[in-house]
Amino acid sequence: MLENNFLLFDELNSFKEDIYTSFLDAMNNKAQIDIFFHHFNIDMFKKLINESNGNYSKYIIMPTNLVGATSIIKTLPKQDVY
Repeated sequence: MLENNFLLFDELNSFKEDIYTSFLDAMNNKAQIDIFFHHFNIDMFKKLINESNGNYSKYIIMPTNLVGATSIIKTLPKQDVY
């Protein structure tokens, strides 16, 4: 069974697209990757994490400086967050 991974970026730009493509290449079809964007909006960040909690094997979250992000991320299973 494939791992199901949640990938959260702030926005899509050429740099993030390169990261995403490299990530897909590294996974080599060994995992399902769902990508989401919060667009620097803390409410969207919270909504995406809350709605995904428990639905994924791993949570890969691009670092952010959104106020309150740390407490939201802490609601996810610690061992599964990157």
